[in-house]
Amino acid sequence: NAEYMGAAEWDDSDSCQMCQGPFFWSFKQMYTEKTMGKRQHHCRKCGRALCANCCNFQSVMPKWGFELPQRLCKECHDTITLEDKKPLASRHNVKSPITLMAYDDTRKLLVAASDDNTIKFFDLKVPPSI
Repeated sequence: NAEYMGAAEWDDSDSCQMCQGPFFWSFKQMYTEKTMGKRQHHCRKCGRALCANCCNFQSVMPKWGFELPQRLCKECHDTITLEDKKPLASRHNVKSPITLMAYDDTRKLLVAASDDNTIKFFDLKVPPSI
């Protein structure tokens, strides 16, 4: 049973928090270092402000709210385990039109039936950690 951790707060910075390269709005640092500014990205696990070179890994992180691959720094990517990658959401074929739907308020359960004889159950209980 995976526990939702929530996404990290994003840091503010005028330069990459790993390589110290300036972001494109840091004119003084770009002029002083005689270099072009970089686009800012954020590691979705630790929230650090990073350039593309320092934030070039990807992984799913369902516990942090990301079921699709997201940007990560190397340090955070190396800490992601197989357990961390287990999906918390289930995917359903949305092309199959629902013909019947019922909701049981006491059990917080939604039941949907489709033309293709598929019956889907949706548990709508709100987890206590949210």
